[in-house]
Amino acid sequence: IEDDTIQKIHCETHDDIVVKRLALDVEIVEYVQVKSGEPDKLWSVADMCASGIESLCAKSLRKDRHKEASRFRIVTLRAVTSELGMLTYPCYGPGRGTSSEEFAKLSAAVQAKLPGLASPKGNGIDYWLEHCLWEVRHD
Repeated sequence: IEDDTIQKIHCETHDDIVVKRLALDVEIVEYVQVKSGEPDKLWSVADMCASGIESLCAKSLRKDRHKEASRFRIVTLRAVTSELGMLTYPCYGPGRGTSSEEFAKLSAAVQAKLPGLASPKGNGIDYWLEHCLWEVRHD
């Protein structure tokens, strides 16, 4: 409500929540997945990639199919392991450098579990990792 870049919000359509924004004349659609029924443990690359093409990561990346720029958000009750930690920092800000060793290690780990995964627009794991924010909400 306070963000004047938001044009529309849809609930339970293409994803749990879809937020359409217009920022600097660029249309952006953010696909938000909310996970609340999770085990009492930290989220890991293995959890995020479990079930292969039906995994959390794969389902999210498949949403990247429309003309707008895609962004992704995962909201969970539980925190993430250190290997996913960089995803909890704001996209494009400090701690999210795509040329860092940490990003390269995370990308390699996800690609090893989901080889060749790409969106309908041809974007791969690196695109998803760069444009995904993992938000931990404990209640």
